[in-house]
Amino acid sequence: LREWVDVGGRWIIATWVSDRFGDYGLVGCALCSPGVDAVIVECFNLSCRVLHRGVEEALLRRVAEEAQALGLDKVLVPLVETPRNKLMRDFLARVAAWAAVPCF
Repeated sequence: LREWVDVGGRWIIATWVSDRFGDYGLVGCALCSPGVDAVIVECFNLSCRVLHRGVEEALLRRVAEEAQALGLDKVLVPLVETPRNKLMRDFLARVAAWAAVPCF
């Protein structure tokens, strides 16, 4: 990861979660790169333990905040459709519908 981060202004946003039931620890990350007019999320990982608890929205919101700080008004999350990433596809479709932007 250190080698990846050292190229072209890339950065990583990591997410830790705790609640009244305990500390879940490090549960997710987004590996981001600046593009010409958008931040590109090269990798978006979350533990299944925190899905549907608002963590995915919070992580993507943080990416959008970073994009805005860089003067970029878009966040691109490339996705290769596989049988195992339906939850991510559904999440991105919900976000795109909310933001009124095209998805896939």
